[in-house]
Amino acid sequence: MTKHITFWDETPLLIAVGTGRSNRFVEKLVKRIVAVGAKDKLFVTNSASSNPLHYAATVGNATGARLLVEQAPEMTHIRNVEGNTPLKLAARHGNKETLKYLLTVTREEEGSSHYTGVDGGDLITLTIMNGYYVPSIKNIHDIKVNNHISSLLVDRICKAVIEQVDHNIAWNILGSAIATAVTYGIHELIEKCILTYPGIIWYNVGGFYLFLAVIKQRQERVYNLVYQMSRFKVYSAVQQDNEKKENALHIAAKLAPPHRLNVVTGAALQIQRELQWFQEVEKFVKPSFKEALNI
Repeated sequence: MTKHITFWDETPLLIAVGTGRSNRFVEKLVKRIVAVGAKDKLFVTNSASSNPLHYAATVGNATGARLLVEQAPEMTHIRNVEGNTPLKLAARHGNKETLKYLLTVTREEEGSSHYTGVDGGDLITLTIMNGYYVPSIKNIHDIKVNNHISSLLVDRICKAVIEQVDHNIAWNILGSAIATAVTYGIHELIEKCILTYPGIIWYNVGGFYLFLAVIKQRQERVYNLVYQMSRFKVYSAVQQDNEKKENALHIAAKLAPPHRLNVVTGAALQIQRELQWFQEVEKFVKPSFKEALNI
Protein backbone atom coordinates (compact mmCIF):
# COMPACT_ATOMS: atom_id res chain seq x y z
CA MET A 1 0.00 0.00 0.00
CA THR A 2 2.88 2.36 0.73
CA LYS A 3 5.72 1.01 -1.40
CA HIS A 4 7.45 3.13 -4.03
CA ILE A 5 6.42 1.54 -7.33
CA THR A 6 7.49 3.99 -10.06
CA PHE A 7 10.70 5.59 -11.30
CA TRP A 8 9.71 8.79 -9.45
CA ASP A 9 9.17 6.90 -6.18
CA GLU A 10 5.40 7.20 -6.31
CA THR A 11 3.23 5.06 -4.06
CA PRO A 12 -0.19 3.63 -4.99
CA LEU A 13 -1.79 6.40 -2.89
CA LEU A 14 0.12 9.15 -4.73
CA ILE A 15 -0.87 7.69 -8.10
CA ALA A 16 -4.53 7.25 -7.14
CA VAL A 17 -4.82 10.80 -5.79
CA GLY A 18 -3.01 12.13 -8.86
CA THR A 19 -5.53 10.64 -11.29
CA GLY A 20 -8.28 12.76 -9.78
CA ARG A 21 -10.76 10.01 -10.75
CA SER A 22 -10.06 7.19 -8.31
CA ASN A 23 -11.36 8.63 -5.08
CA ARG A 24 -13.33 5.56 -4.04
CA PHE A 25 -10.05 3.68 -4.17
CA VAL A 26 -8.28 6.57 -2.40
CA GLU A 27 -10.86 6.44 0.40
CA LYS A 28 -10.43 2.69 0.90
CA LEU A 29 -6.66 2.97 0.76
CA VAL A 30 -6.51 5.81 3.30
CA LYS A 31 -8.84 4.04 5.71
CA ARG A 32 -6.90 0.79 5.38
CA ILE A 33 -3.53 2.46 6.04
CA VAL A 34 -4.95 4.15 9.14
CA ALA A 35 -6.67 0.93 10.30
CA VAL A 36 -3.42 -1.05 10.36
CA GLY A 37 -1.74 1.61 12.50
CA ALA A 38 0.41 3.09 9.76
CA LYS A 39 -1.05 6.60 9.65
CA ASP A 40 2.43 8.07 9.27
CA LYS A 41 2.69 6.29 5.92
CA LEU A 42 0.10 8.71 4.52
CA PHE A 43 2.95 11.22 4.46
CA VAL A 44 5.25 9.11 2.25
CA THR A 45 6.49 11.32 -0.59
CA ASN A 46 7.86 10.88 -4.10
CA SER A 47 11.43 11.72 -5.10
CA ALA A 48 10.57 15.45 -5.10
CA SER A 49 9.25 15.23 -1.52
CA SER A 50 5.65 15.78 -2.64
CA ASN A 51 3.06 14.02 -0.48
CA PRO A 52 -0.47 12.97 -1.54
CA LEU A 53 -1.94 16.35 -0.61
CA HIS A 54 0.59 18.07 -2.88
CA TYR A 55 -0.68 15.81 -5.67
CA ALA A 56 -4.33 16.62 -4.87
CA ALA A 57 -3.57 20.35 -4.93
CA THR A 58 -1.65 20.11 -8.20
CA VAL A 59 -4.33 18.23 -10.14
CA GLY A 60 -7.32 19.88 -8.43
CA ASN A 61 -8.60 16.77 -6.64
CA ALA A 62 -10.67 18.47 -3.93
CA THR A 63 -12.37 15.22 -2.87
CA GLY A 64 -9.04 13.48 -2.46
CA ALA A 65 -7.75 16.46 -0.49
CA ARG A 66 -10.67 16.18 1.93
CA LEU A 67 -10.08 12.46 2.45
CA LEU A 68 -6.45 13.11 3.33
CA VAL A 69 -6.96 16.16 5.54
CA GLU A 70 -9.67 14.44 7.56
CA GLN A 71 -7.07 11.87 8.62
CA ALA A 72 -3.95 14.05 8.66
CA PRO A 73 -4.72 17.80 8.93
CA GLU A 74 -1.04 18.60 9.60
CA MET A 75 -0.33 17.59 5.99
CA THR A 76 -1.51 21.06 4.89
CA HIS A 77 1.67 22.71 6.21
CA ILE A 78 4.26 20.40 4.68
CA ARG A 79 6.44 21.79 1.87
CA ASN A 80 7.91 19.85 -1.03
CA VAL A 81 11.49 20.16 -2.23
CA GLU A 82 10.63 23.43 -4.01
CA GLY A 83 9.22 24.93 -0.82
CA ASN A 84 5.60 24.77 -1.98
CA THR A 85 2.71 24.03 0.36
CA PRO A 86 -0.45 22.36 -0.98
CA LEU A 87 -2.21 25.74 -0.72
CA LYS A 88 0.36 27.41 -2.94
CA LEU A 89 0.26 24.58 -5.48
CA ALA A 90 -3.53 24.80 -5.75
CA ALA A 91 -3.20 28.54 -6.48
CA ARG A 92 -0.32 28.02 -8.92
CA HIS A 93 -2.28 25.50 -11.01
CA GLY A 94 -5.56 27.44 -10.89
CA ASN A 95 -7.56 24.78 -9.02
CA LYS A 96 -10.24 26.99 -7.52
CA GLU A 97 -12.34 24.41 -5.64
CA THR A 98 -9.28 22.80 -4.07
CA LEU A 99 -7.83 26.22 -3.20
CA LYS A 100 -11.06 27.30 -1.51
CA TYR A 101 -11.12 24.09 0.52
CA LEU A 102 -7.47 24.33 1.57
CA LEU A 103 -7.97 27.94 2.67
CA THR A 104 -10.57 26.71 5.17
CA VAL A 105 -8.44 23.91 6.63
CA THR A 106 -4.90 25.29 6.51
CA ARG A 107 -4.25 26.71 9.95
CA GLU A 108 -2.92 30.26 10.01
CA GLU A 109 0.13 30.98 12.13
CA GLU A 110 -0.55 33.00 15.27
CA GLY A 111 -0.46 36.71 14.60
CA SER A 112 -0.41 36.37 10.82
CA SER A 113 -2.55 35.23 7.90
CA HIS A 114 -2.22 33.32 4.63
CA TYR A 115 -1.51 36.65 2.93
CA THR A 116 1.48 37.89 4.95
CA GLY A 117 5.15 37.53 4.12
CA VAL A 118 6.72 36.12 0.97
CA ASP A 119 4.33 33.15 0.82
CA GLY A 120 1.38 35.50 1.21
CA GLY A 121 2.62 37.67 -1.65
CA ASP A 122 3.06 34.61 -3.85
CA LEU A 123 -0.44 33.38 -2.98
CA ILE A 124 -2.03 36.73 -3.85
CA THR A 125 -0.09 36.97 -7.13
CA LEU A 126 -0.88 33.42 -8.22
CA THR A 127 -4.55 33.85 -7.35
CA ILE A 128 -4.83 37.06 -9.38
CA MET A 129 -2.91 35.55 -12.32
CA ASN A 130 -5.51 32.79 -12.52
CA GLY A 131 -8.34 35.29 -12.71
CA TYR A 132 -10.15 34.72 -9.43
CA TYR A 133 -9.75 35.94 -5.87
CA VAL A 134 -10.19 35.02 -2.30
CA PRO A 135 -12.76 37.31 -0.70
CA SER A 136 -10.43 40.00 0.65
CA ILE A 137 -8.54 40.29 -2.64
CA LYS A 138 -11.80 40.33 -4.62
CA ASN A 139 -12.97 43.29 -2.55
CA ILE A 140 -9.78 45.20 -3.36
CA HIS A 141 -10.19 44.30 -7.04
CA ASP A 142 -13.82 45.42 -7.09
CA ILE A 143 -12.95 48.73 -5.41
CA LYS A 144 -10.22 49.44 -7.96
CA VAL A 145 -12.51 48.59 -10.87
CA ASN A 146 -15.26 50.82 -9.48
CA ASN A 147 -12.78 53.67 -8.95
CA HIS A 148 -11.55 53.35 -12.53
CA ILE A 149 -15.07 53.30 -13.96
CA SER A 150 -16.05 56.26 -11.77
CA SER A 151 -13.01 58.21 -12.96
CA LEU A 152 -13.95 57.63 -16.59
CA LEU A 153 -17.53 58.69 -15.90
CA VAL A 154 -16.39 61.91 -14.18
CA ASP A 155 -14.17 62.72 -17.16
CA ARG A 156 -17.10 62.29 -19.54
CA ILE A 157 -19.45 64.39 -17.41
CA CYS A 158 -16.93 67.23 -16.98
CA LYS A 159 -16.26 67.26 -20.71
CA ALA A 160 -19.98 67.37 -21.47
CA VAL A 161 -20.54 70.18 -18.96
CA ILE A 162 -17.76 72.38 -20.34
CA GLU A 163 -18.90 71.84 -23.92
CA GLN A 164 -22.22 73.53 -22.98
CA VAL A 165 -20.33 76.84 -22.46
CA ASP A 166 -22.87 77.77 -19.80
CA HIS A 167 -21.71 79.01 -16.39
CA ASN A 168 -24.99 78.15 -14.68
CA ILE A 169 -24.85 74.54 -15.85
CA ALA A 170 -21.20 74.21 -14.78
CA TRP A 171 -21.92 75.85 -11.43
CA ASN A 172 -24.94 73.71 -10.58
CA ILE A 173 -23.70 70.34 -11.78
CA LEU A 174 -20.06 70.55 -10.67
CA GLY A 175 -21.02 72.40 -7.49
CA SER A 176 -23.44 69.71 -6.33
CA ALA A 177 -20.81 67.09 -7.12
CA ILE A 178 -18.23 68.94 -5.01
CA ALA A 179 -20.67 69.30 -2.11
CA THR A 180 -21.09 65.51 -1.96
CA ALA A 181 -17.40 64.87 -2.51
CA VAL A 182 -16.41 67.09 0.42
CA THR A 183 -18.63 65.14 2.81
CA TYR A 184 -17.22 61.78 1.75
CA GLY A 185 -13.64 62.87 1.10
CA ILE A 186 -13.55 62.05 -2.63
CA HIS A 187 -10.54 64.21 -3.44
CA GLU A 188 -10.13 62.86 -6.99
CA LEU A 189 -13.58 64.14 -7.95
CA ILE A 190 -12.95 67.56 -6.42
CA GLU A 191 -9.61 67.87 -8.21
CA LYS A 192 -11.21 67.04 -11.57
CA CYS A 193 -14.04 69.53 -11.04
CA ILE A 194 -11.63 72.33 -10.10
CA LEU A 195 -9.34 71.62 -13.05
CA THR A 196 -12.39 71.64 -15.33
CA TYR A 197 -13.91 74.83 -13.89
CA PRO A 198 -11.56 76.65 -11.46
CA GLY A 199 -14.23 79.08 -10.28
CA ILE A 200 -16.07 76.23 -8.58
CA ILE A 201 -13.64 76.69 -5.66
CA TRP A 202 -16.09 79.36 -4.44
CA TYR A 203 -19.14 77.10 -4.48
CA ASN A 204 -21.16 77.35 -1.27
CA VAL A 205 -21.16 74.00 0.55
CA GLY A 206 -23.65 74.07 3.40
CA GLY A 207 -23.02 77.75 4.10
CA PHE A 208 -19.24 77.58 3.66
CA TYR A 209 -16.86 77.96 0.76
CA LEU A 210 -15.02 74.80 -0.23
CA PHE A 211 -11.96 75.23 1.99
CA LEU A 212 -13.98 75.95 5.12
CA ALA A 213 -16.36 73.10 4.35
CA VAL A 214 -13.36 70.77 4.14
CA ILE A 215 -12.19 71.94 7.59
CA LYS A 216 -15.65 71.29 8.99
CA GLN A 217 -15.76 67.78 7.51
CA ARG A 218 -12.17 66.89 8.59
CA GLN A 219 -11.21 65.45 5.18
CA GLU A 220 -7.40 65.32 5.10
CA ARG A 221 -6.89 64.48 1.44
CA VAL A 222 -9.28 67.15 0.23
CA TYR A 223 -7.73 69.64 2.63
CA ASN A 224 -4.24 68.92 1.26
CA LEU A 225 -5.53 69.18 -2.30
CA VAL A 226 -7.13 72.58 -1.84
CA TYR A 227 -4.27 73.84 0.35
CA GLN A 228 -1.80 73.19 -2.46
CA MET A 229 -3.83 74.84 -5.22
CA SER A 230 -2.40 78.32 -5.90
CA ARG A 231 -3.41 81.05 -3.44
CA PHE A 232 -6.99 80.06 -2.75
CA LYS A 233 -5.97 79.17 0.80
CA VAL A 234 -5.10 82.81 1.46
CA TYR A 235 -8.52 84.02 0.43
CA SER A 236 -10.23 81.21 2.28
CA ALA A 237 -8.21 81.86 5.41
CA VAL A 238 -9.55 85.39 5.79
CA GLN A 239 -13.15 84.40 5.23
CA GLN A 240 -15.69 84.86 7.94
CA ASP A 241 -19.21 83.56 8.11
CA ASN A 242 -21.46 86.61 7.88
CA GLU A 243 -24.29 85.13 9.92
CA LYS A 244 -22.36 83.79 12.92
CA LYS A 245 -19.14 85.82 12.44
CA GLU A 246 -17.11 82.60 12.59
CA ASN A 247 -13.75 82.05 10.91
CA ALA A 248 -11.75 78.91 10.08
CA LEU A 249 -10.57 78.48 13.67
CA HIS A 250 -14.10 78.55 15.03
CA ILE A 251 -14.99 75.77 12.60
CA ALA A 252 -11.90 73.73 13.51
CA ALA A 253 -12.66 74.17 17.22
CA LYS A 254 -16.12 72.64 16.95
CA LEU A 255 -16.62 68.89 17.25
CA ALA A 256 -16.19 66.94 14.03
CA PRO A 257 -19.23 65.27 12.41
CA PRO A 258 -19.84 61.79 13.91
CA HIS A 259 -18.81 59.93 10.74
CA ARG A 260 -15.41 61.66 10.88
CA LEU A 261 -14.95 61.67 14.64
CA ASN A 262 -15.41 57.90 14.73
CA VAL A 263 -12.59 57.30 12.26
CA VAL A 264 -10.54 56.61 15.39
CA THR A 265 -11.84 54.94 18.53
CA GLY A 266 -11.50 56.15 22.08
CA ALA A 267 -11.79 59.64 23.54
CA ALA A 268 -8.02 60.12 23.87
CA LEU A 269 -7.31 59.46 20.20
CA GLN A 270 -10.31 61.48 19.10
CA ILE A 271 -9.28 64.57 21.06
CA GLN A 272 -5.70 64.17 19.79
CA ARG A 273 -6.99 64.13 16.21
CA GLU A 274 -9.20 67.18 16.83
CA LEU A 275 -6.28 69.08 18.37
CA GLN A 276 -4.08 68.29 15.36
CA TRP A 277 -6.74 69.69 13.05
CA PHE A 278 -6.98 72.90 15.07
CA GLN A 279 -3.20 73.36 15.12
CA GLU A 280 -2.99 72.83 11.36
CA VAL A 281 -5.65 75.45 10.63
CA GLU A 282 -4.05 77.84 13.13
CA LYS A 283 -0.86 77.89 11.05
CA PHE A 284 -2.31 79.98 8.22
CA VAL A 285 -5.08 82.17 9.66
CA LYS A 286 -4.24 85.80 10.30
CA PRO A 287 -3.27 86.57 13.93
CA SER A 288 -6.42 88.54 14.72
CA PHE A 289 -8.56 85.47 13.97
CA LYS A 290 -7.01 83.62 16.89
CA GLU A 291 -8.77 85.89 19.38
CA ALA A 292 -11.82 86.76 17.29
CA LEU A 293 -15.25 86.31 18.87
CA ASN A 294 -18.30 85.00 17.06
CA ILE A 295 -21.74 86.35 17.78
